[in-house]
Amino acid sequence: MKQIKSILILLVFSSMAFCAMAQSKNKEIKYLKKTLYYLADDKLEGRRTGTEGERKAAVFIQEEFKK
Repeated sequence: MKQIKSILILLVFSSMAFCAMAQSKNKEIKYLKKTLYYLADDKLEGRRTGTEGERKAAVFIQEEFKK
């Protein structure tokens, strides 16, 4: 009986850890998508040298590194 209890407790904690990891991975994927879509957006004008789009992209990346 003790062994079954121990196994059940282990399964509960394992499933909780798995759920936490899955949620963390989903947040990371959403963050990466958001970043990619922003940097690829037409508003940044292709990020050509000397454009306002290049400046905006540089500021965005700089701020992300600061975080």
